[in-house]
Amino acid sequence: ACLQRATSLLDKAQSRRGALPTNPDFLTLEGYQCLARHILAQRPEIGNYLVRAENLFDAALKLKRSSPRALMGKACVRASRRDWKQALECFRKVLRRAAPHAPQGGEQLNAIKEVRFALATCFAGLGRHQQAKNALQGVVAADAKDVEALCALAYLESKTGKGNEAKQRAAEKMAQAMNADPTHPAVLCRAADHSFSCGLQEARAGKALPDAWKLAKKLLQRALDNSDVPQVVAEVQYQLGRMEHAQGRFSEARELYKQCVQINPDHLAGVYVFAQCLVHERYFSQAVTVLEKAPPQLRKEPEVKKLLTAAYLATGEHDKQAATVSDSLVTMCPEDIEAWAMRAEAYSRLEKIVKPKVTIDSYERMAKLMQASPEARAKVTPQMWNNLGTIRAMHGDPADAKEAYDSGMERVESLQQLGEAQAGQSEKDLRVAEITMRFNKAWLAESQPQEGEMQEAVRLYLALTEEVKWFADAFLQLGGLWQRVGKKEEALRNFQQAIKYSPFLGKLLCSEALRASGKYEEALKWGEKAARGAQANESQYANVFVGNLCYEASTHHKTPPQMIDTYLKKALTYYLKALDAKKDCQFAANGIGIVFAKRGKMDCAKQFFESVMNHQ
Repeated sequence: ACLQRATSLLDKAQSRRGALPTNPDFLTLEGYQCLARHILAQRPEIGNYLVRAENLFDAALKLKRSSPRALMGKACVRASRRDWKQALECFRKVLRRAAPHAPQGGEQLNAIKEVRFALATCFAGLGRHQQAKNALQGVVAADAKDVEALCALAYLESKTGKGNEAKQRAAEKMAQAMNADPTHPAVLCRAADHSFSCGLQEARAGKALPDAWKLAKKLLQRALDNSDVPQVVAEVQYQLGRMEHAQGRFSEARELYKQCVQINPDHLAGVYVFAQCLVHERYFSQAVTVLEKAPPQLRKEPEVKKLLTAAYLATGEHDKQAATVSDSLVTMCPEDIEAWAMRAEAYSRLEKIVKPKVTIDSYERMAKLMQASPEARAKVTPQMWNNLGTIRAMHGDPADAKEAYDSGMERVESLQQLGEAQAGQSEKDLRVAEITMRFNKAWLAESQPQEGEMQEAVRLYLALTEEVKWFADAFLQLGGLWQRVGKKEEALRNFQQAIKYSPFLGKLLCSEALRASGKYEEALKWGEKAARGAQANESQYANVFVGNLCYEASTHHKTPPQMIDTYLKKALTYYLKALDAKKDCQFAANGIGIVFAKRGKMDCAKQFFESVMNHQ
C-alpha cells in the first residue's frame, strides 16, 4: 500500500514536470518509482522497470557522482538481478559515506542497518558466508533486538557451521530473536523449520503425523496471519509443501512448491524441490523448463545439475544438453560416481560410432570409483551396475560384464533386505532392476560361443518366463533361441505367450516362425493381425514384413499357380500401405519394384529401383 501511494504521488509530480527542473534528486525519485513498479508487478520482467530504473540512477550519478541515494538505488537494481558482486561494490560505497556519522538512533541508524543487511545478502549470494555473518553481526551490534538479522545469523550457523558449537550458536541467536519478538514472521518461520527437523525423527519411527509437524503448521499459519510480505508467504508455502513431500504426497507438495516459486522465483530451495517433484511425477519437460529458468547460482549447484541432467535424459529430446551439463558436473565433482554414470548415459545416446570413446571412458572411470572403497561401492545403484555390464558386453568384455551383473544382483539383494525407507529405492524399482539384469545375463550367455553357455541362457530365460509372466522380452528371446536351434513348436508357443503383453512383436514373430516352417497361409494370418494392430511408428515395418511374406509365398515351389497372382496383389497392397505410413520407405519401394518385375512390367520396376538407388 505504501509503495502504491508513493508511485501515485510521483506520477502526479511527473505530470507537472514542466514546472520542475531536471535534477539528480528528481531522477533518483523516478528511479525508485521504477523499482517500486518492478516489485509491485506480478510479472516484473514485463515493462523493463529495472532497465529504466538503472538508466535513471546512472543519469542522477552523472549529475551528482556522490549521491548516496542514487548509489543505493543502483545497488538495489544490481541485487534484483542477482549481480551480487556489482551490488556489493555499490552498497559498500553507500556504507562508507554513511558510517562515519555513527548515528545512535532514528532513521539514519535504520538505514545503516538495512545497508549492512544488504551487504550480508550479497556476501551470502557470493557464497562468502563468514563475511555475511560479519555484516549481520554489525546489524546486531547496532540493534541487539533486530529480529531479522538474528534469524539470518541462526540460519547461517545451522546451514554452514559444523559440530555442536555451531548448533549451539544457532540456538542462542534464535533464542535472542524469540525474546525480542516472538510474533515476528521470521521467528515463526525459523521455529517452524526447527519443528519440521524434529518431526523427521518421529516420522522415521513410523508416526503418521508427528506432533512437531502439527506445531510447525500452527506456527506457519501464525506467520501468514501476521504478514502478507511475498517472501514470507513464499517461505510458508515452501515449508508446508516440504511437510507434504516428506509424507509422500507429491501432488499436494508440488502445488504448494509451485505457489512458492510463483510468489518468489528467487526462493532457491523452493525452485529445486518443485523441479524434484515434477521429475518424480514424470513431468520431465516442465522440470526442464523450471530448472533452465532457475537463478544462475542455483544452476551451479551439483545436485541441481544432476537433477537437470536426469530430466534432460528422461525427455529423450535433450541428449546434447544432458551431455553438456554432465561434462560440467564431472569437472566439478570428479569423484562422484553418479555424475560419471549420467555422463556415460548421455554420451551413449550421442555417440553412434563403433567404439564410443567418451561413453566407454566415463563407464571405466565410474568402475574405478566403484572399486575405490566400500563406502564408494555403497553409493552404487543396481542400475549403474547394469549399465556398466551392458557397455562391457557390447564391446567384447563378457567376463567383466558378467561380474558387473553379479555385483548388481548382490546390490539388489542387500537393498531389499534394508527395506524401502533405508534403501532409498522402491521395491518395484529394485524388482525391475533385478529382472533386467537377469535378462541381460541370459542374453550375454546366449551370445557366447563356448560350450554350455547356450544351456545357461535357456535356463535363465526359462526361470524368467516362469516367475515373471508379464515380461514379454524373456518369452520373445527364448522363442528366438528355440527357433535358431530348430525347435519350431517351442518357438511358436513362446511367441504366443508374449502376445498378451507385447501384441505387435508377439504376432509378428509368430508369423515369422510359421514362415520358416513353410506354413504361409497361417503365417499370413498372424502377419496381417500384427499389421492391423501396429502403432504409427510400427506400421511401415509391419506392412513391409507382410508384403515380403506375400511375395515369398508367391515364389514358393508348393504355391499353386492360381494363387501366385493373388499373393503378388496382396504384396503390392501392403507395400503401398507402407509407403502411406512413410513416404520415403525404400524397403517398400524396392518391394513394389520386385512385384512389377515379377509380373513382367519392367519399365515400372526400373523406375522404383532407380528411386531406391538414388535415395540419399
